[in-house]
Amino acid sequence: MVRPILKEEKSMFLGLPWHLRGAPYLKLIQKNYKIDFKPDGEIIGRRVALLSIQPKYKARMIWKLWIDASTGIILRQLQQVETPFGLKILKARQMTFIEYGGNFPDSLFSVSGRIVKQKREFRRRRRIHFNTEGETFKSLRDLADRAPCSIFAPEPSLNGFAFVRGKLLKRPRMTMIQTHYSDGLIDFSIFQIDARKNVRKRFMKRFMERRPRGRRRPLMEIYPLEKNGFAFLILSHFPGPWVREAAVRLKPLPED
Repeated sequence: MVRPILKEEKSMFLGLPWHLRGAPYLKLIQKNYKIDFKPDGEIIGRRVALLSIQPKYKARMIWKLWIDASTGIILRQLQQVETPFGLKILKARQMTFIEYGGNFPDSLFSVSGRIVKQKREFRRRRRIHFNTEGETFKSLRDLADRAPCSIFAPEPSLNGFAFVRGKLLKRPRMTMIQTHYSDGLIDFSIFQIDARKNVRKRFMKRFMERRPRGRRRPLMEIYPLEKNGFAFLILSHFPGPWVREAAVRLKPLPED
């Protein structure tokens, strides 16, 4: 969530999630999105200002945040994405009541052994986890120089998206290369698996069996494919056509 905090001089600081706090992400947001900030009436009797983040390219995220002008608290939030069928709402929240000086019992913040025992009775959710504790690279060319095989990347690159970081993980029977791209608000990763055919097939089957299902499935777009003797997984937490477009454009990086 984007949490704007208003200072006394009415300037604004964007408190972004931990993975978006780096300078590359902020520069990409400024490059790919139009940011507007202006007064916009009242919500539940309090004056608010509207922070609007509009994309410069199609099929991207749209953020609208109505912020309490006095405290900086977000009173209303609207998150949308452009689709071929129009705008799709991903998240919509609005405060309807604010209570000041409420008294909360200490028991509200304590966890008894009985509650912990009840939580353990719930079935543990499956999670997708990649052990990518390998070498990290900030340059795609440096990653290509260290990799034992050709690296595939979207060529030409998608409008507004830029390479942010890459990782190289070597195992006895498999090499995994992760390249991560972002336009500032939307991210996607490409996992390239270099291994023998039976190892690739077993890995992909295991991954697809453990992918999120049910209500959690829409939160992640997963696009698996085989190409030029490699297996690829393209993952994004925001489903959209850019993921499929990235798969279509995958080509080996040209050598210097």
